[in-house]
Amino acid sequence: MLKLPTSRELLDFFFEASMATYASGAEAKESTTLPGGKEYTYERCDLRYVDRYVSGQVGNRGQSAGHTYIEFVPEQRVLWIAGYDGWWLKTCEGVNSFHRRALMAAYENRQFRYGRGPEEYEEEIFTYHHEETEPLCEENSREWIYAKIDGDTRLVFEHFCFQRTLVELPRK
Repeated sequence: MLKLPTSRELLDFFFEASMATYASGAEAKESTTLPGGKEYTYERCDLRYVDRYVSGQVGNRGQSAGHTYIEFVPEQRVLWIAGYDGWWLKTCEGVNSFHRRALMAAYENRQFRYGRGPEEYEEEIFTYHHEETEPLCEENSREWIYAKIDGDTRLVFEHFCFQRTLVELPRK
């Protein structure tokens, strides 16, 4: 019988995989299972990380929705999953690159906040916020980015997120 990773091993793998995919600035590949979608994958030993999403545009807003999961490959069993959906202002150059850097700041410091970024992160014209909501709410967390544009502070990015551990993992 194969051994599931401990919760610590799963968390270590999450940070390793997250820092090697979207947050790193790596280019996503075309998804073979989600029409029009993109995906990042990362695999080590018996674990596979998949971040799969679709995006589009409505007016001047980019729209996206996706999910990230970690699979125990020998059993084809998803151990952890997170979902996100939201929008960003297409006319605000650099907002998605800033989002990647905010997430990377959390991952490098091993801050696990529903798999998203730190509570607050600032750089140049941008400020990132991440708020955890009640665990039983429809959204478990919300992340948003404000930008200082022409003397005004404007909301330029917003995502709603959730995450779930789907199996009980060994502690040691």
